[in-house]
Amino acid sequence: MVLGVAALAAAWFSGVLSPVTFTDRYEGPFFVVYEDHVGAYPLIEQVVKDVSKRMDDANLPYTDGFGQFYDDPKTVPADKLRSIGGVLVSGVTQVDSPMAFGTIQYDHYAIASFKGLSMLGPSVVYPKAVEWMKANNKTLNGAVIEIYKKGGLKKEVIFMFPIN
Repeated sequence: MVLGVAALAAAWFSGVLSPVTFTDRYEGPFFVVYEDHVGAYPLIEQVVKDVSKRMDDANLPYTDGFGQFYDDPKTVPADKLRSIGGVLVSGVTQVDSPMAFGTIQYDHYAIASFKGLSMLGPSVVYPKAVEWMKANNKTLNGAVIEIYKKGGLKKEVIFMFPIN
């Protein structure tokens, strides 16, 4: 009984049991400071941390972390996956290399929120996104964005799937 309750509590805390619902709306543009990354997608977390630290060291303001993922990990080898990772900023920001400033344009997205351990979010949300797109006659139309909200251990991640 105690093990069952502990397992249920762990599943709840990790976010595995969190409901995932999607909204269909237009968002953007997003102003970002980022670094390019090639390699396994879970490694983007370190890129986000590195950019955040550089921004802190330069005393430059930002809000949340983000990752933008260009390739399908089902068809591209992990060591060839392309992404960018960094932080959201309020407008044009001058930064030094290896960081860069960019704009992610206004677009139409299927958006879901996940609250739990950020490393588990993709395994929970991405399959549900595929189901939602099929059910709503939508297709993925570009690079997926994940926004990592600042917070404690159980963080919120916003998943944004560009659709048409």
